[in-house]
Amino acid sequence: MNHFLENYTKSLETGVYVFNAKEDNVGGVQRFQGKLVNSEDGEGRKVVVIEGDTGDQKLYDCLKNVYYLGNPQMFTWHVKKDGLWLHVHVMKYKEELLVCCNNITKQKETEAELRKRERTYRLLTENSTDMICRLNFRAQFLYVSPSSLKVLGYHPEELLGKSFYSFVHPDDYGHVKNINLKFVQDPQLTTIEFRFRCKNGNYKWIETITKPIIDSDGKFLEIQSSVRDVTERKQFEDQLRNLNQELEKRVVARTMHLSAVLQNAPVVLWSVNNKKNITVFDGKGLEKLNMKPNSLSGISIYEAFTDYPNVIKNVEEALKGKSFEKELGYKGRFYREFYFPFRDSLGDIQGMTAIATDITERRKFQEKLAASEAKYKSMIEGIPQLVWTALPNGEVDFFNNNWYNYTGLTKTGSLNKNWISVIHPDDTKAVLEKVSDGLERKEVLTYEARFKNIKTSQYRWHLARVWPAKDNNGKVIKWLGTATDIHDQKKQNEELKLKNLELTKINNDLDNFIYTASHDLKAPISNIEGLFQAIEDSMDGQCSDEIGVMVHMAEESIERLRDTIAELTEISRVQKDFYAGYEKVDIQQVVNDFFTDNQETIKNSHAQFLVELDKKHFLFSKKNFRTIVHNLLSNAIKYKHPERAPIILIKTYEDRGSGELVLVVKDNGIGFKNEDAGKIFKMFKRVHDHVEGTGVGLYIVKRIMENTGGKIHVESKVGAGSAFTLRFRLQSSASGSEKDSGQNQ
Repeated sequence: MNHFLENYTKSLETGVYVFNAKEDNVGGVQRFQGKLVNSEDGEGRKVVVIEGDTGDQKLYDCLKNVYYLGNPQMFTWHVKKDGLWLHVHVMKYKEELLVCCNNITKQKETEAELRKRERTYRLLTENSTDMICRLNFRAQFLYVSPSSLKVLGYHPEELLGKSFYSFVHPDDYGHVKNINLKFVQDPQLTTIEFRFRCKNGNYKWIETITKPIIDSDGKFLEIQSSVRDVTERKQFEDQLRNLNQELEKRVVARTMHLSAVLQNAPVVLWSVNNKKNITVFDGKGLEKLNMKPNSLSGISIYEAFTDYPNVIKNVEEALKGKSFEKELGYKGRFYREFYFPFRDSLGDIQGMTAIATDITERRKFQEKLAASEAKYKSMIEGIPQLVWTALPNGEVDFFNNNWYNYTGLTKTGSLNKNWISVIHPDDTKAVLEKVSDGLERKEVLTYEARFKNIKTSQYRWHLARVWPAKDNNGKVIKWLGTATDIHDQKKQNEELKLKNLELTKINNDLDNFIYTASHDLKAPISNIEGLFQAIEDSMDGQCSDEIGVMVHMAEESIERLRDTIAELTEISRVQKDFYAGYEKVDIQQVVNDFFTDNQETIKNSHAQFLVELDKKHFLFSKKNFRTIVHNLLSNAIKYKHPERAPIILIKTYEDRGSGELVLVVKDNGIGFKNEDAGKIFKMFKRVHDHVEGTGVGLYIVKRIMENTGGKIHVESKVGAGSAFTLRFRLQSSASGSEKDSGQNQ
């Protein structure tokens, strides 16, 4: 049968094979037998036998099914021997089989070629540095090559199905839309440059080269574009365009003053005509080259710049119509030169002009700056902290080597927000909140967190500080961060905290003991005092003088013991801060109470008081304030000078700068050496022994001040008196609205 199909398909494109309906069996082989009949003239050509052997099994089974079942069948038959593909249609007509076939070899070859081209196309697009894409007529992405990630920051699947118009910069939208409408109406290769929004939200200048995809019938099917990032080129072109426009404006506006400008401006201006001869060579900048104006005028560039081929090359490029800038060296100096062609009214290039600016000093500065930056980086790498920098939006863009050595992360694994992976899970939320708050307030942020050490797989405590670097307008241009290992310090602090708790407990126990002991001793002392009083009453003057003196001395000792116990009780009260509740204190009333309680002492000492109360009320413990005033005024009288009456100043005012109430008690008493100032505030310590006392009064005053966050300071001079200055932290009232006329007056 294969032989039959081979001969037949060579003679006809379409043919009919007619076979007798009889099926016979020769030598045990089932077969169909018939004659080949041409569909046009019906003449028999050849006897054809189709057997059910291995080679013809598929065709034989097909004929058998059609013959016995009567259902037509169509299928594709591959004649492997000759590489032919046939489309076969078999049907039953009366008692005969009709077999029609078409040669579809060319169609199959075309399909294979298309598949090959498709594989080649994908191979090219997926390895191209440009982004290759296909779009439909609604500008929706149908295919995007993997290079989209590098060019625009998007993964291909992030763009599929989206309209590229949604990414076009608003200022470029109308222009791009108009060009694409023209393209749809007249499909041909089109190049467009516009701004495209990248994944990070920034816009890039891209260049798209677009062409139509057309089928064999000339039908416009899809749009294919290649996309290239041209941001740097556009920026460079914009700079040149702006420069060229600026220079052209200056040429037009200052033609009359050019000569004067050139005589004063530190630049070199020179022009070349289209014959490549120098026509202008002028400028004050020639002085640094020890050259005179127009010293090269009329000379060919090939003669003038023989030793400087780069200058010749730049002139030739400018004469071709290009505008650009270059940096080059000339006679031991460095220049930044701007080249631009000049044209006549018809647009033909007539020559070029170059302006050279001396940048020798700037180049030296740049070299110093580069050295400084290298030194700065070396310093950063040398410090033990973990150091990083971040963009204004908080996106980290640099870590020093200590970071990588400590965390074990790679650069990719650290930048952006990947660094958070090294923070202890229990600290992560707090750190992110701190960072977010710092970015919003644009202020220094500080936080403590545990960072994982790759070498030990342990977390260690670090203190992180991040500073915003701002420009002159207060705008954040960079964030600078450091993380210092404080793990050992934290551990020591915890140990100190435990020790402080132990000491506090011991101190409280001692306070409780003092309070309990002083309280328990009050009753026995009172009993003893009563017994002595009873003894004295019972004697009724009948005892000897010696016994009377001894009884009197015992009573004085009991009184001193009672005073000591009272002061110990006061110390314990202050330590425990039993009266910590604040209330409105009338300072004048407290002073008046002292005058009332100590009338006899004041009268006997002839003391005079000067009261200057600029601040008369404030919030404090009234009992504690009475204790302070009583001790200070009592001491001022007690330690009076023997040759003069005591004059005591009591003064209050508010320090607006610190927000504190200041109380001053100044006397003209005997005073003491300033080096003994620290001694007078210690328990049971006294500077003067000629006056009776326990030495705990000023200790109590100092403890009250310290317990309430206040301060006490004393200055004294022997024979001239002492001045005590106390500074109280002013407390706000409950409403926070009462000022001098209210609670804090």
